[in-house]
Amino acid sequence: MSAMQWMMLGLVFIVVVTAVLGVGALLRPDPARQRLRALEGGPAAKGPSGERFLQVVADLTRPIGKLSMPEEGFEKSSIRLRFVHAGIRSPIAASAFFGLKTLLTLGLPLAAFAALSTGGDMPRGAALMLVLLVLACVGYYGPNLVLGHLVTARQREIFEAFPDALDLMTGEPS
Repeated sequence: MSAMQWMMLGLVFIVVVTAVLGVGALLRPDPARQRLRALEGGPAAKGPSGERFLQVVADLTRPIGKLSMPEEGFEKSSIRLRFVHAGIRSPIAASAFFGLKTLLTLGLPLAAFAALSTGGDMPRGAALMLVLLVLACVGYYGPNLVLGHLVTARQREIFEAFPDALDLMTGEPS
């Protein structure tokens, strides 16, 4: 593959990773900000800041999201527990998650194929299949990695806040 094709693939990869991380950040609610909005009682108290965006993503990707939804359904799946551990309790988060997962799985290889086709010297045979397969794997497992990162971040946050909470419960000064 030529340097231009590698640069195009790198650019596609960076854009997709940034999009997945951005959606992951929108899925994770900020409890302090939600409490402040609820106390203020303003229009922002009706939901998290990314709720409207999340609803649009869920509505757009719901038809294709069914392709990667667990057979037993989301409520009975093990991934539901990972959502709870990450602090994501929005009822539309599952639709958005599985819709984006399917969209990335199908869209990344298609976008890479289009980018490689316009580059001129396109890899052929096994090299092309390997590139497309790797991008499909990134699209399928990338959202799971982002969810795992959110779980780890929330567990760390709870672990670090636990001593302060314990001090408040026992009445001991810090």
